[in-house]
Amino acid sequence: MCLAVPACIVSVANDEAVLDIAGIRRSGSVALIDHPQPGEWVVLHSGIALTRIDPHAADIMLGKLRLLGEVA
Repeated sequence: MCLAVPACIVSVANDEAVLDIAGIRRSGSVALIDHPQPGEWVVLHSGIALTRIDPHAADIMLGKLRLLGEVA
C-alpha cells in the first residue's frame, strides 16, 4: 500500500530538502512546493513533497499513523 506521510522540512538546498518524519531524517524533493522553508510541514509521498499542511493537521495525521503502527 502506498502511503503519504507528514514531514517537517529541516533544511532546503535547491529542490532537495532534509525532512523529519517522526524523528527519522531523509532527503526528498520539494520541487512542487513554492519557496519551501525549514519548519514547514508537507505531505510526503515516494520522496516527493506534494503540498504544505499546517502543524495541527500534521499532528493529527501522525497520531492516526501511530495508532495504525505505521510510525513510532
